[in-house]
Amino acid sequence: MAHKQTQRITDDDELQNRWGLGSKLHTQGIIAVLLFSLVLVFALWPLMTAPNSYYPVTVDGLGHLAKVEYIAKCLKSLQWPSWFPYWYNGASVVQYYPPLSYFLLAPVQMLFGNIMITFKFAVFFYLLVGAMGVWYICYRYWGSLIGIAAGILYVLQPFILRSMASEGVIAQGPIFALSPWLLVATLLFIEKRSPSRAVLIVLLSACLILSHAMHAFITCLAMGVLVLMLVVLRRTKLKTFLIWSVSIGLGAALASFWWVPGVTHLENPSLPYMLPENMLHYTAYFDWFYPGSNSFHYFSPIILLLSLGSVLFIKKNRTQAVLYLDNTSFRIDTNELIISFIFALIVTIVLSFGYHISLFRLIPSYQNILPGRVLSFAAILAAILCTVFLWELWSKMQSGLYRILRLLVLAIIIVIIAIDINPKQANISYGSFTDTQAVINLLPSNNKNFNNSRIAWLLICGPDTTYFPMLKGFHITSGWNIEGTPHNRAIRLHNIAVEADCGDYVTKNLMQWNVRSAIVQNDFCTIKKSLLCYGFKEYTADNIKTLFVNPSPSSYFMKDERNAIAIGKGSPGLVISFPWLVQGTSSYLEDYSLEDLKKFRLIYLSEPQIKDFNFFQDLVSQLAETGKTVFVEMGHTEVWPLFGIIPYWENIAENAQLISTEISPIKTSFLLQADPIGEFPAMGNLDGVWMEVVDSSKHIPAIGYKNIKGNKVYFVGMCLGMHLDSSVKWSRGLSEKSCDSKEIYSLLMQLMELGKPNKSIIPLSFPINNDHWRHDGFDFSYKSTQPTRVVVSVTYTPRWKALIDGQPLLVQNQENLILLDLPAGQHSVVFHYGMTWVGWLGIGLSIFSLLIAALLFIRWEYFNQLYEKIMAKIEREIKSIDI
Repeated sequence: MAHKQTQRITDDDELQNRWGLGSKLHTQGIIAVLLFSLVLVFALWPLMTAPNSYYPVTVDGLGHLAKVEYIAKCLKSLQWPSWFPYWYNGASVVQYYPPLSYFLLAPVQMLFGNIMITFKFAVFFYLLVGAMGVWYICYRYWGSLIGIAAGILYVLQPFILRSMASEGVIAQGPIFALSPWLLVATLLFIEKRSPSRAVLIVLLSACLILSHAMHAFITCLAMGVLVLMLVVLRRTKLKTFLIWSVSIGLGAALASFWWVPGVTHLENPSLPYMLPENMLHYTAYFDWFYPGSNSFHYFSPIILLLSLGSVLFIKKNRTQAVLYLDNTSFRIDTNELIISFIFALIVTIVLSFGYHISLFRLIPSYQNILPGRVLSFAAILAAILCTVFLWELWSKMQSGLYRILRLLVLAIIIVIIAIDINPKQANISYGSFTDTQAVINLLPSNNKNFNNSRIAWLLICGPDTTYFPMLKGFHITSGWNIEGTPHNRAIRLHNIAVEADCGDYVTKNLMQWNVRSAIVQNDFCTIKKSLLCYGFKEYTADNIKTLFVNPSPSSYFMKDERNAIAIGKGSPGLVISFPWLVQGTSSYLEDYSLEDLKKFRLIYLSEPQIKDFNFFQDLVSQLAETGKTVFVEMGHTEVWPLFGIIPYWENIAENAQLISTEISPIKTSFLLQADPIGEFPAMGNLDGVWMEVVDSSKHIPAIGYKNIKGNKVYFVGMCLGMHLDSSVKWSRGLSEKSCDSKEIYSLLMQLMELGKPNKSIIPLSFPINNDHWRHDGFDFSYKSTQPTRVVVSVTYTPRWKALIDGQPLLVQNQENLILLDLPAGQHSVVFHYGMTWVGWLGIGLSIFSLLIAALLFIRWEYFNQLYEKIMAKIEREIKSIDI
């Protein structure tokens, strides 16, 4: 051991228990629990005294509790919940937010049957457990009184209290509760490497991951910085850090049954996908640390500054390292502990600014991290360090005037802290949501799954709109965990179209999603006109919103007769403007079979991505030979020549015009808006130029065709599709606008008329018989005189498996809904929401990891000796190298 000064002790309490827990702990622990409970009741008084007939008014609370109630209902019926039909046209129960937070609260919900009680329990219990973890750290190294003060500062830290009670982030609850205990286990392991402590780290890290994986990752990353600092200070060995890291990794492997299907992208290539606006929302800004901020993410700057001030007491508070008589363990010196805590706190605060710091992008999978979440770990360190600062200030008081001055300073500091973290500023509230319930009560319902149509909320709304429809048996097109649905990008595209007031695209989506009731914000005039045009009736209205109802019967099975498809990175903006285009599932043309593509008359390749250039070119050629109309629009990044067409870039002057040539069947002209990137891709080597840009003396080919074996393939340059208003809003933000969008829309419409597309956006109902819906699937029968492509208005995922008359039926994906090719005749179809091979792989890895953890516990000494042999061999090899 690298300890220069040690003191041997024989503390009966310490030596009687391998965990360092003595008889004093029980009494002082009970006192701490009682005091923390009193503080929490005071801090949460508005919530704890709220009538149980009300509901929490939070950002996320009711959204999480909706799933808790669904899980509790399923478990009561002895059904295992895996598919959640109420949100996003059907989604997995725990696809994004992991299962722990839901399943921990399900028994409470089953016992009381009241989500207000469940929410009260969650907030109180998670904060109490977290406070006890902070208390034990201080109890072990500084004393019980410091622990009580630190625990109080932890639960009253606005970032923690507001996140739980005001924001309602129930999924993060176990993180707040267990992170302090993971730090406890880490410090105990540093003091003495033992199998029981290593297994404790494995289990706690697994629990954190099963609560919120991203939050767990960034918390463990920050904790690793703390352990590394102790290595630098020679308070522990590198071997300890490596074993600790392996234990964390083993905990992650233990949770494989949950994260392998999603994180690996093997089951569904679109998950997880963090929406850009969410990443920025949970990235720290300086106003998070402004005194008196009303933000949910407010982190007390007073506590932070005092925490950093504890550095003043490092040299003055020098203590000896304690080595127990068994010679195998020691007590970490508080001097080095303070240094490590301060260093980790600084790193954590900097890390919370994430996307504002270029180095943040060096972290693996940084795109899926919300860096501001790491402040929950900073709250642990800050609570401990701030309390140590105050304690040292108190203990250094001397007699006389100097003592009075210090006492006065201490009292002022405590008052300032109390004002800064006053829980009354947390805005904890509750309500009955009578308006939301009143709207839902206007709609007829029989409280049974899929017997009702869906509801769409096209306005700014809260999580109450995700909870109350469920009570009446209604499903909704939105939800509250958008990252966790396989079609979250489609939902985001839909939301952008709503905010941009793109009426026909929104209406097309609503009809495909079997929406018969839509609550629309009155500002969305184009959407309201489109709904009225396609069969919706105005039911009731107020100053903010209008309720539209479609009298046509509910149908979750429909025929989509559109015959044009858009494929490529540019397709999202294109399909908003032209909703009769089917949006391709993949941006790669090679991911589609020729047979699938032959079902469309028009194929528009908007900035397509390419895996195999020759295969791509052959597929386009075959499509042209079969009489399909193919358009290829190149963006700013394409550099490859397709059929000899070479894109090159031109700078366009402000007054440049796009005009028709003499051979063009399209006669139009208009001024081009300057491209913000600065260059337009022009089309070189065309066989025929239909449109060109005239810029001073230059004539730049913009649109034309190439003859391929006697068939035309059309090329669109100048990034025209990217300059549609819908594309601009998709790629650059809702506040942006295109000046020439109408002219470009008209031009592209005339071009695509060459393919004679079916412009109907309303799907037709497909008649079915005897449909039955279950917690794990559904079945139906039908009779048809001809083969039919049928869209089932349920979110597609590879977990869906189907049988037709007992034989496998291919389940396909079209715009993130289930697509079936049903044969003619009378048949029965059965769907089951089950496991893919990826899911079974995750379960297998979890079982394997559990066996490894058990083996680690049983054969601890063997692994220690194996490590020493490996390191000794590496050392000998290094020494043998002749430099």
